[in-house]
Amino acid sequence: MKRESTVVVIDDTVKRHTALIEDLELDYKKAVPIDSPDEAIKYIEDHLDTRMIVILDYKFGKNEPTGKFVLEKIREKSHLIPVILWSAEDIDKKDFAEFINNGTMALVKSKEAHEEILVRVKEADIQLSNSVEGAIEEWLEIHGETERANTFLISSDGKKCL
Repeated sequence: MKRESTVVVIDDTVKRHTALIEDLELDYKKAVPIDSPDEAIKYIEDHLDTRMIVILDYKFGKNEPTGKFVLEKIREKSHLIPVILWSAEDIDKKDFAEFINNGTMALVKSKEAHEEILVRVKEADIQLSNSVEGAIEEWLEIHGETERANTFLISSDGKKCL
């Protein structure tokens, strides 16, 4: 049975028919390769209601923003999305500290580390399944706007809490 997460691979070298994407599609609801930082940010913004794991490259083509920029944009929208940094490049020490401070879940230091990426994605999926935030996100996905607006708690002094 496939896991419910969508895995977004943001990398300028990964295409639809690569072994990594095909392996992810076997185990997860969807695997989405995106080769442009701007396109990736738009995709994530448009799919914030989706249970998502991001694999993020550090360095893109010339005149493109870095993975650090993409992570900052992701964190402006959500802190719930697990991000795995994936790079063959050395990471600037200043940037590395910012990746840690912005909640990067793991660093995979080689583009050849296909199996390690799969392990890290599985860990991220398990983390999403076991977290309170993940449970709330799943509940929100299942229930429509009207159900979300219903009263769920009433305090001892009679105040209704949504």
